[in-house]
Formats: sequence, C-alpha cells, structure tokens
Amino acid sequence: MLGAKRTSVETRGKTEIQQLEEELQLIGQKMHYYYSQQQELKFCQRQERLLGKWLELRGGVGEPTDAQEIQEKLGQLKVQIASLVSTLEGERQLMQKYASRVQDIRAALKTWTMAPPPPV
Repeated sequence: MLGAKRTSVETRGKTEIQQLEEELQLIGQKMHYYYSQQQELKFCQRQERLLGKWLELRGGVGEPTDAQEIQEKLGQLKVQIASLVSTLEGERQLMQKYASRVQDIRAALKTWTMAPPPPV
C-alpha cells in the first residue's frame, strides 16, 4: 500500500513539473515574440532616421520621384512605428508579470528537483 501511495505522489509530482515546464515554454515563446517586436521597432526607427537624413542631405538634388518615394516610405514607417510602440507599451506590464512568473516557476522546479514532494 505504501509503495502505491509513493508512486501516486511521484506521478503527481512529475505531472506538475511537466505543467510548469510547458508554462515556461509558452511564456518563453511570448517573451521571444515581444523581444522580436522590440527589435523590429529599433530597425524601423533606424530606417526612419536614415531616410530622413538622406532627404535632408539630398537638398532637392535628384529626381523628385525619389524624394516622393522616400516620403511615402517615411509615412509608412511612422505608422508602423506608432503601431509597434502602442503594442509594446500595452504588453510591457504583461512581460513584467511573465518575468516574475518565470522566477516563481524556477524556484518551484528547483524545490521539486532538490527534494521529493511531500506525502499526500
């Protein structure tokens, strides 16, 4: 009887560990996506600065269609930047919660791996 109880506790412990690991994986994916959006924002901001500088230095020299195309691209970048900023700001608090949850999960997993679960 004692052996059956221990096996049940060990199974429950493994299941809980698997759930925590799956949660960690999901959080990791969401945080990675957030990070990729941050990188995209930086890229767009840099591209916007470079194109703006190009227009400034160009000083009316060259084809008017070139300047018009650059202006259109700048407009698109401004919209994309505003969208990314809005999205990232909206998710910032969630990412902080995820970071805190990751610490909690790591502590729980460390506890589980260092000592067997208490008997039920």
